[in-house]
Amino acid sequence: MKNAKAFTLVELLVVISIIAVLLAVLMPALNKAKEQGRMVICRNNEKALVLGSNLWSNEHDGWVLAGDWFKDPGDNGTESSLGPYIGATDKGKKMSVKVCPTAVHGNFFKTDTAFHSDDTRYTFAINGYLSFNLGKSPGRSGPTGRDSGGINGPGSVYWTEHGLNKLTDIKTPARIVYFIDHEYYFACDWTFNPVKTIAELTRLCSNSDYKFITRWHQKKTNQEYGVGNIGWVDGHVSVEPSDFAKKDGSTEMWRKYFYK
Repeated sequence: MKNAKAFTLVELLVVISIIAVLLAVLMPALNKAKEQGRMVICRNNEKALVLGSNLWSNEHDGWVLAGDWFKDPGDNGTESSLGPYIGATDKGKKMSVKVCPTAVHGNFFKTDTAFHSDDTRYTFAINGYLSFNLGKSPGRSGPTGRDSGGINGPGSVYWTEHGLNKLTDIKTPARIVYFIDHEYYFACDWTFNPVKTIAELTRLCSNSDYKFITRWHQKKTNQEYGVGNIGWVDGHVSVEPSDFAKKDGSTEMWRKYFYK
């Protein structure tokens, strides 16, 4: 019986080279598919938040959620928590429906340790002009034209009991943001502005350590931002509109999706 012919060193190197080329070609596609899967879960989680919020509103005279939407029941002394309406609370948990799976792979939960403790994690933000606007100018009133009248600090009714607006008063619910990808619990001028760079946003904040992470999906290596998911008031979830991070003259287009 003749000995089987062994592979030569050259043949082995050729095979290894072919495998390396195939991996180089396939890995980006696999990574892209994995990220798309995470983005689907992210949207599903965001949809759960919006639908849960609508259930909450049905039982609370039509009001939108309060600013403390992210807390567990009883943590703020009133029953404004979204937890019971999405089937979960966060105590002792590292992950929940309030977290986008893509986010856990980055340097998230570092913005403010007072809000981002080990048992309170979230990567979605409520539209600050729905739950409370900061009352700085009439031009930044909520989508229904209501103004908080300066009642805007933690402990106010709009933080602990219900939001500033009623869902039934919002005339274009399919075009008003309810929740958006974000590492802070609410989104308004100083925590969210897709037209500004991270450095510009940081300068707007009262704390220079704030570096808000948002719109991280499909981000390219040479870009600060990618795109974000939006959960709209009417209940549907989509990628941000094409004009979302653009300007029309001096007008920042994202604002029309946040307030009147």
